[in-house]
Amino acid sequence: MSRATVSYVLNDTPNKSISDATRRLVLSTADRLGHVPHAPARALRSGKSDIVVALVPGFTLGAVTDTILEQLDRALTKKQMALLVHRHAGDERPLARLLSLVLPSVVVSLGGMSSPDKNSLSNSTVKLLDLRSIVSHHTIGRMQVEYLQSIGHTRLGYAFPADPALIPIATERLAGVRDEARAHGLPEPLVIDMGFDIGDAERAIARWRKEGITAVCAHNDALAAVIVSTLDTNGMDERDLAVIGVDNSQVSEHRLTTISIEVDELSRRVSEAVLCLVDDRVVPEPGPEPLFRLVRRTSA
Repeated sequence: MSRATVSYVLNDTPNKSISDATRRLVLSTADRLGHVPHAPARALRSGKSDIVVALVPGFTLGAVTDTILEQLDRALTKKQMALLVHRHAGDERPLARLLSLVLPSVVVSLGGMSSPDKNSLSNSTVKLLDLRSIVSHHTIGRMQVEYLQSIGHTRLGYAFPADPALIPIATERLAGVRDEARAHGLPEPLVIDMGFDIGDAERAIARWRKEGITAVCAHNDALAAVIVSTLDTNGMDERDLAVIGVDNSQVSEHRLTTISIEVDELSRRVSEAVLCLVDDRVVPEPGPEPLFRLVRRTSA
């Protein structure tokens, strides 16, 4: 049997006269030898890639991102496609470098994108799904302020994460906080950058209290939990400084008032949108199911 015949069968080349017996022999032999078709070549032939790339801002992802990736991976597996998770870090790991190594059908951005990365996609055939088209982080910030002002707080602070990977999302949430404060005629929130350690929290709490701040919107539950724990350590509680987080993660279960992200509904929407892009279908408008809800506990 010639190499050309084997190639025609493995590549399913049309308009070639090959008997069923020969085709079965080639395929069974290839299966026995563990042959795997060359992905780039297959993509060129079919015009579609079997890979979806998820861009994440860091390897410590959190419960929400973990669940999104899990459900997306399951959905793609059913279509015999693969999910590749890539940590992007601006100039250090530009998207253009990844696209020189692998050609995905869709790129899913879970933490924002730089302008150069967006340009890399605009100059290619790869489709983009930005999670921010599904999740309004601006709305989350507004909900934090809406709740705090409804229980009487008028002087607000904001705990902004020092981690560079979180800045794109944190910036959107902060914009929502500022807009909602302005809508209620409240002063500009006092924003303090802080990491996830007690020293940062102590300095931030001291500054907020000195400036008359009575409640703080934290970027997420992890920052909020550090603040609440530090208040405890220093003999203070929500009467001294109220705190509201975001995520409704495990650290928030007992005390932390938070904005819960309905992760199952969000994951369903992300998977649905990706599969629509893969199949060249229009991404549907989101349904009426809410993505966020207030979970009130004792911290605010």
